[in-house]
Amino acid sequence: MVGYFAIASIQVLPDGRLKEGMLGYVEPVISAFGLRQRWNLFAPDLIRVNQYSTCLITFADGSLMLYEWPRLEKKPVAERFADQKVRRFVTEFLARPRYKDYWPGIAQFFVAARENPGQKGGKVSKVEFIFNFAPVPGFENYTSREALTDAYRRDTVFVYDVRDGR
Repeated sequence: MVGYFAIASIQVLPDGRLKEGMLGYVEPVISAFGLRQRWNLFAPDLIRVNQYSTCLITFADGSLMLYEWPRLEKKPVAERFADQKVRRFVTEFLARPRYKDYWPGIAQFFVAARENPGQKGGKVSKVEFIFNFAPVPGFENYTSREALTDAYRRDTVFVYDVRDGR
């Protein structure tokens, strides 16, 4: 309990060298156990976009595979709880440029998981991380979740070329 409150206290410190220095020590614990504190739900800096993430995998023969991380709004209520941690990891960790140093390792995981050298075109040649987002209207233009747009903009933030290893 004391450890949790210490981690939460570090995360709410004002941005600066002290906070960054302390986060360096506890960031692995925060990420591993999903302890990230996001107070902007109640703060003046509200989240202004809905997002979901996809991964486009290109094989040597030119065929494509699209992987989409769980989109809770598209799932029945009973299934949402099971995928919440994955969704949170992707939207709060993977999608942030601050953690771009992890992207090559995650891309290598996709290469290892999807590659099938025994089949024609089974070698992965490229992995792309794509973050799709749509603005959320402000309170003055309240819109129910069901009426929000399905027109998301694509932002390819990382391309991993297997031949180059980067």
